Amino acid sequence: MKLCKYSFGVGDRFNHEGLAQLKALIKANSLGVEVTPVWNKSNRNINQCS
Repeated sequence: MKLCKYSFGVGDRFNHEGLAQLKALIKANSLGVEVTPVWNKSNRNINQCS
């Protein structure tokens, strides 16, 4: 698995934060920032996008 330089830990609990997390990822993308959503934050530093 190849992750971008930046990652965003997701893991909605009871569906309360999912929409806000999605909006944050969309906004980052619209600003030209590549962000990889990751479920398990311990997997953030596996690889980075080149």
